[in-house]
Amino acid sequence: MKTTHHTTRGSRRHTFRILALLALSAFSLHPFSLSSLAQAQGEPGSTTITITTQPASVTIPEGATATFTIAAASSAAPAPNGSSTLTYQWRSGQPGRNGTFIWSDIPGATTPTLTLTNITKSNDGYKYICHLKDRTGGKSSAAALLTVNYPPAFNTQPASQTIAAGQAATFTIGARATPPATFQWQASPDGATWTNLPNAAPYTGANTYALAIAAAPATLNATRYRCIATNPLGAATSNPATLTVTATTTTPATTSPTTGATTTGTTASRSPLPVKSPLPVKTPLPKK
Repeated sequence: MKTTHHTTRGSRRHTFRILALLALSAFSLHPFSLSSLAQAQGEPGSTTITITTQPASVTIPEGATATFTIAAASSAAPAPNGSSTLTYQWRSGQPGRNGTFIWSDIPGATTPTLTLTNITKSNDGYKYICHLKDRTGGKSSAAALLTVNYPPAFNTQPASQTIAAGQAATFTIGARATPPATFQWQASPDGATWTNLPNAAPYTGANTYALAIAAAPATLNATRYRCIATNPLGAATSNPATLTVTATTTTPATTSPTTGATTTGTTASRSPLPVKSPLPVKTPLPKK
């Protein structure tokens, strides 16, 4: 029994030794696959690779072409076949949550210059790095930011509202733009003639994404509101929204026929209950 136990323990040691050797071998074959986050943030990496020009951040309008360039050299000995020892791989970083980025290799982007054509606003905020490798190791460049300028576009339109006179109302929009847009709310009595609103009673927020109306008077009934969003690349106009203000009526004072109390209200008062007539008195029959 002791011999069998000793043999099993020895087999386990042998198995663990083989697994450790395999893991070390895998790491030596792929020394950069386990540290993509560190590479994306510009790890020191190989001491034989020198980056002389880092890729620079780019700001372009939507539809234009973005170009990122890196200059680097390797002091490592050339390969036996005389080929260059330095290779390039560009990576893109998609913005994630809480300031993080999701990094992935760009297929075919293996030269010192990365060219991106027909850029759209969906690429705004992406980052790009170049990962370099030679025969001794690897090194990543600093990250370059891509900023895409585009005109305003509404993703939330104002909604029509119905309130009673004296109540408050708020119209809200949502818009995207780079650079950020400025806002101007307008009002129209007929949907044809529009006037810029000031930040004066009953209005506040006339130059923000939310227009507030405090204690709306009945005279604002059927007024249309819209918002103009503007940045250096253009302007956009929201859909109009209508404010319906219903008038409130006050009933005249009435006096209770039973208690004598006087009441008023904003709705029609109830009519007093009709007074019942007294029952007729029966006449006695004549005596015979």
